[in-house]
Amino acid sequence: MMGEAAVQQNTIQADLYYVGDISGKAKFSLTEPEKINMVFDHQNVMIQDVRDNPGGFSVDVQGFEYVKCPTPVVEDPALVDVNLTQKNLTHPLNMAYHDTLVDLILEMSGAREVIPQYTGLLLRTTGGSKKSWAGPANFVHLDYTVSCAQMHCANALYEFGKKIKPWSRFVAYQTWRAISPGPHENTLAICDGRSVAESETVEFESDLGPAHVIGTHFFSRGCRFSNKHQWYYMSDMQPEDLLVFKGFDTDIPDSRNAMHTGFDNPAAGPDARPRVSLEARYFAFYD
Repeated sequence: MMGEAAVQQNTIQADLYYVGDISGKAKFSLTEPEKINMVFDHQNVMIQDVRDNPGGFSVDVQGFEYVKCPTPVVEDPALVDVNLTQKNLTHPLNMAYHDTLVDLILEMSGAREVIPQYTGLLLRTTGGSKKSWAGPANFVHLDYTVSCAQMHCANALYEFGKKIKPWSRFVAYQTWRAISPGPHENTLAICDGRSVAESETVEFESDLGPAHVIGTHFFSRGCRFSNKHQWYYMSDMQPEDLLVFKGFDTDIPDSRNAMHTGFDNPAAGPDARPRVSLEARYFAFYD
């Protein structure tokens, strides 16, 4: 994996939404929106475009990297159709997608074994003729807390009936790609984890689906604004462009690698198109 980032790229100014002052226990809910008490702090920040120089980043240093990962099943329109609603992991198209990415994560991470998170693929859309159950998460956040990572890992092992030898460490890797043509009206920004202080994170409860569906209730972390945060994105991502980032690492459980958010891209111009993106998560196990 690459080391220090050494890029001086074009930058844009865009609006990001951080966690503001919240009264009581913070909660975000798709099923009961009336219970949402999240307050957001709108900030206009600088974001570097790494399109012309994506190298120099590492999941072990900044918390993320961009790689080329051609995945043939992405070209099948049915992949979008079957994920417009919440599907389980074992749909054949989803499994074909995971087969390619498991191999990639094994190679990148040096882990002994890698399995997908049991929740399957997460398809997000911002408009167009096909609308997913999930829109973009347009606020700064980290998807895992310690308890959340442990829950998802344990459930993945259970759902697969997977027997894995004892491990000393596991890491949750997250992946993101745009599968619709660019330029995208909304895309993903990601932050160098070293620029975020632990004191800036705020835990909140997430409710993303029916209570009987495994993995829809958990805790995540939002973040308060700091002008020290270093933000990046890749313009006009193509289907073979893949962002890989850490969600959790048992060796550094309080790490801020890697905070991220969807955002409306002011540089996309008048030809901006709706975003269709795919997210998938994996657990890597180490001796």
